[in-house]
Amino acid sequence: MGSVPPELSTDIQEGAEGPEQIPPELADVHKYIPAPELIYNRADIVSIWVSEFDMWFVNRREFYVQNFYVTQADYEKRSAGYVRIEKATLSREHIIRHLCGIHTIGLYAINPETNSCKWFALDADYNKKETGRDAKADLQAVAQEMKLDGLWPAFENSHRGGHLWLLCDQPVPARVGRIYLYNLLDRLCIPIRGARKNSEGIEIFPKQETLDPEKFGNGLRAPLGIHRKVKRRYWFQDADPNIEAQFKYLRALPRATREEMEALTEGMDMPDDLISKPFVPPLYTGSISPFEQFDIREFTPPPRGSKTNYMTRCPSCAKAGRDKRGDNLHVSPSKDPKKSMFGIPDFYCHGAMKCTFSDIVSACGWRPTHRIQTNQQQEALKFK
Repeated sequence: MGSVPPELSTDIQEGAEGPEQIPPELADVHKYIPAPELIYNRADIVSIWVSEFDMWFVNRREFYVQNFYVTQADYEKRSAGYVRIEKATLSREHIIRHLCGIHTIGLYAINPETNSCKWFALDADYNKKETGRDAKADLQAVAQEMKLDGLWPAFENSHRGGHLWLLCDQPVPARVGRIYLYNLLDRLCIPIRGARKNSEGIEIFPKQETLDPEKFGNGLRAPLGIHRKVKRRYWFQDADPNIEAQFKYLRALPRATREEMEALTEGMDMPDDLISKPFVPPLYTGSISPFEQFDIREFTPPPRGSKTNYMTRCPSCAKAGRDKRGDNLHVSPSKDPKKSMFGIPDFYCHGAMKCTFSDIVSACGWRPTHRIQTNQQQEALKFK
C-alpha cells in the first residue's frame, strides 16, 4: 500500500504506534489529494444510506482499501493499488468514510459460507488504441442484451471504461451468475479477460464458483466512492451526479431474482472450452526411487476438507521457529507421472528461508526404506 494520510482511522493503521509523522516527501501532498468538493461531510451521510449500502453490496465483512496515491512514487509503483485489511472487519464507520471520500474500500464478490453473491459485475477498462475495442461500447452492448433478458444492469463510469453491476434481490449462487455472464459475452463475441489466454477483455466478478471459508477470491472497488488514483468520483450514469440522487436511483432499480437467473441459465453450462479438465498423468512403467516416495502429507497438518492444492506449515521453517501462521508450504498434485501414479504430491516452501527438499526431509526425520522396482509392485500399491 502507498503512503497513508493521517486522517485514516487507527483500525486500518495496523501496528501504528502513536500519531503518524508526515515525512518530508509529503510536503507537497496537496497536489495528490482529492479536490475539496469531492469530499462529503459526515453529517451529509444519512444513516439509511449506510444500511442500504451494506445490504446491497457487502457479501462478507472482510474488505480492502485502495492505495491513497499521495506521492509521485505511489504512481510509479507497478503493484496493484489495493491492500487487504486483516485485523478489522467492515463496519458502518468504514462505509461512512468511503461515502464521505476519506478512504476507498474494495468489496469481495462471494460469501464463502453460501458461495452466493448479492451482485455480479463486469469490469472493462481496456484501451481502445491498444485493443481496437471500446470498453464503454462493449459494456453498453452487454447492458442492452441483459435488458432484453429482462434484467436491469447499472452502469458505473470508471477511469478507462466502466463497471456494469447486476444487483440481486437475494443472494444468487455464484455458479449461476457466472454461467449466464460467460455465455452472454460469448454470444456477443466480446473477449473475456483471463479466458482463452486473453490478456485484455471484460473481467467477470466473481471469478470463482466456490470458495473455501478461509479464502477471499476477487473483489472490486466499491461504488459511490473516490477513485484515489485519478481523484474522481465515478457515478452511476443513469442518475444525477450527487450521492442522494445515486441512492434514490439504486433504491428504485429492479433486482434480479434467483428464479430469473436460474430460468435464464436452464440447460446451460460454462462454455465447453472453459470447463477445467482434470489432469490425467500418463502411466509410468519404470521404477521409483526412495526419495520419490517421500509424502509430505505424513508430516504436515492436513488441509480443510478434501483439498489437494493448499498451503500448510513448513516443517523446516517451523523447526527454525518460523512460519507462525502455518502457511509457508505449498502442496499440490504432482505432474510427474512417477509420483502422481502413487498420489504423492509436490511441495515448495514460499517462506523467507526458501527451504530445500533436503531441508524439509531432514526436518521431518525421514529416511528412505526401500525402492519400488517392478510394474507389478506399482500396480499392487496403486490399488491398495
